[in-house]
Amino acid sequence: MTKGQWKFDGSVAETFYEHAKKHIPDYEKVIELCVDVARRRLPSDAKILDVGSAV
Repeated sequence: MTKGQWKFDGSVAETFYEHAKKHIPDYEKVIELCVDVARRRLPSDAKILDVGSAV
């Protein structure tokens, strides 16, 4: 990696949720809607693979 290149590491992971809330439009609303759909459509013991939620 060259100097100045961005890297997703522990320091980024620690603050990512706050960053996402500030910079991704409706971040929390989208997550809430996904959970709501899962609760209504899937059995309570369903296994869910979450790809790309960031946290």
